[in-house]
Amino acid sequence: MSSGWSATLPVSDLFASTSGGVTYLVDTSVWMNLSRSKSVATAFQLLASGVTVQELLICPPLVAEVGFAAQSPADHDKVMDYLLQFRDCPKAPSSRTTLGIQSALWHGGKLRAAGAMDTVVAAYGLENDATVLHYDTDYEHIASVLPDFKHEWIVPRGTA
Repeated sequence: MSSGWSATLPVSDLFASTSGGVTYLVDTSVWMNLSRSKSVATAFQLLASGVTVQELLICPPLVAEVGFAAQSPADHDKVMDYLLQFRDCPKAPSSRTTLGIQSALWHGGKLRAAGAMDTVVAAYGLENDATVLHYDTDYEHIASVLPDFKHEWIVPRGTA
């Protein structure tokens, strides 16, 4: 995958100068679709205009997934330079939180409906009171068994 990071402006130039009041944890599904889907790129720019750069979070599992998809050292450097402009989640989830999500999925009859990495990302979202911004049905399954889990599709399902 060529990351295709097409932003020519510094990330901070894309964002509002005042808080939008919502903190988002941006899932790999969004980062990977930014260069592939015009609708995702447009929605991300619209979202960015209403929040500060500090209100968009990254976390180790997400950056590891996006970095892994790079096709060359130069591509990886580009991805790294872009993602590191965002703020890391201030809190890491505990194993108990992650297992609690899996337990809720299991008891809700949906254990395998959400992948392990998405479960960890959801735990980061819960721990940081952040809304997971995604293009991935796994988060719908998690939300169906955890009412406190906040998530939002970057664009409606099936439109990227």
